[in-house]
Amino acid sequence: MHTLRLRSVIPILVMVLAPAVVAQDDLSRKAQEIEELLRSGQFSSAKPLARECLKHAPHEIYFLGQLEMSLNGQGKYAEDDQVAANVRQIWANEYKEKWLAKGSPIAESSWARIMIPSKDYFAIGAEYFTPHLVEGSVEGKEKASALVADYKVIALPKHEGVASRIFMLNKAAAEKDYFLEEYSRPRLSMVASYPKEKPDIRIVTKAVVVYLDNHD
Repeated sequence: MHTLRLRSVIPILVMVLAPAVVAQDDLSRKAQEIEELLRSGQFSSAKPLARECLKHAPHEIYFLGQLEMSLNGQGKYAEDDQVAANVRQIWANEYKEKWLAKGSPIAESSWARIMIPSKDYFAIGAEYFTPHLVEGSVEGKEKASALVADYKVIALPKHEGVASRIFMLNKAAAEKDYFLEEYSRPRLSMVASYPKEKPDIRIVTKAVVVYLDNHD
């Protein structure tokens, strides 16, 4: 998941950069405010703040993700899909080369698109920019059996002392079905399977919420 990189250490003597620092701090505060609105389910209030931030940082994937979460929370799926298409293009044009040069770090391999609360968690659905290799190899004979993930869902606990949980939507080239599984327990747990066609990220995230509410 792309993280916001807006704060930087600026030499005190470089006073000409002071206005930029103020602007960055302001964006950081707004980012926190948007996150709090999203967690409280105030999606309609989060949307204009996200758009305001994007006026200053139009290609910042962190803010685009916050906008997507606000749109999905309001059921504005067509508008959200347009934003997602824009994110994919921005990433391919501006982020991909640097990401590959850094060794394809997992922390920057996906972006958050949707947040749905369960009883005890916030389920955040994220899409991988490129299919994430979970198991096996994409080279040689193992390519057909390699397991790759298109989405992951991170379940963040609402209460202290509870661990986060990770789910991924996987598929091997040799298989027909997609499988949604939990990876944060000692044993893999099957959550759902989807035949032939990749399900929408909203369907996957909702399936995780149902699972969380019915399984400790």
